[in-house]
Amino acid sequence: MKDTMRMIPQLVKRLNLAFERDMSRCMLDQELTPAQASALGYIIERIAAGDTLHARDVESGLRLSHATTAGLLARLAAKGFLTFERCEADSRMKVIRLTDKCRAQDAVLRRRMLELEDGLLRALTPQEREQFRALLLRLIEAVET
Repeated sequence: MKDTMRMIPQLVKRLNLAFERDMSRCMLDQELTPAQASALGYIIERIAAGDTLHARDVESGLRLSHATTAGLLARLAAKGFLTFERCEADSRMKVIRLTDKCRAQDAVLRRRMLELEDGLLRALTPQEREQFRALLLRLIEAVET
């Protein structure tokens, strides 16, 4: 029997590359990269839940470096998806706000992300999808602690 355990990192990478390729195609008309679309999805979800969001929240929530987060937020603002307001409690911080353009595109972006995920997982039954998700989360928790 072939030792497939040694191939898991390569298999995960192949899966991620396929997903990013499909995401790039899907978000082309929005002029969003996969990283920008993922970050914007996270921001929209958190704000929709009623959270006040700052750059540090995005940084920690997505486990990105400060420089990467700053670049993503700047590009999303330049593309008209986000604006920033001074935080009343701490003038050194800026609160992230969604623009009308972003709110108008919210449903389209969410639908496309769900379609991408469904396409990625179409070979799995609903039960297998849940198992796969649970296993991924367990592995992520193990490597991040």
